[in-house]
Amino acid sequence: MKPSMILLSSLLCLTICAHAAKSIDERIELREDQEVVLKLKFAESINVIPVNENILHVKGDIEINDGENDDAYSVEVENSQSSVIVQSHLEHDEEHYRIIQTFDKDGNLKSTSRSVDVKGHYNVEVPRSWKLSVKTINADINITNQAAPMKIESINGEIDFRFDQNDDLDLKVSTINGDCYTDTEFDWIGKRPKSYQVGRTKAQVRLNNGGLPIELKTINGFMYLRRHNNHHSM
Repeated sequence: MKPSMILLSSLLCLTICAHAAKSIDERIELREDQEVVLKLKFAESINVIPVNENILHVKGDIEINDGENDDAYSVEVENSQSSVIVQSHLEHDEEHYRIIQTFDKDGNLKSTSRSVDVKGHYNVEVPRSWKLSVKTINADINITNQAAPMKIESINGEIDFRFDQNDDLDLKVSTINGDCYTDTEFDWIGKRPKSYQVGRTKAQVRLNNGGLPIELKTINGFMYLRRHNNHHSM
């Protein structure tokens, strides 16, 4: 009986290991005046967390097509005098696109599309005052208590920016198919729009004295601008 149990346990371990996500763990010591650039194309969410040391730590677990194509996924770090670029790659990505078909209630083909099924999240630790750029396709981007020049872009994801209410910020925000919500009263920079367009936002606003340029842009997703030290949910 014991040999059978050991064999069963071994098979179970092999099955679990075979479906484990691809682990990413990159830790880079930053030099003064280096910009941090994250080009993480494939993910469900990217969470940016401030730290008190000059270290960039990118950690994540990514699964491509239910684990079938994890080996084709990788992250490359380019460390130069002016920047640290962390970029994800999916080798021969066209080969990993799946055909997705939708049907109407009568069983007739309604639409056909191609996509890569991506599951997984990144946690990114970066100094609070470090210049930062984040670019992704489908990930939601969550940024907490960063006070530095930033350019944040997602095509099909939400952006949630939580800031200290005492920071001096100049924000440029843009959504095409998604509203922008806030719990804070900002000062408008330039001319305030005469009308509000549902599902579309384009604005330049200032918090306190302004100064730190922050650009937030998403095409298909909501945007949230809220105080980090406000414990009440929106």
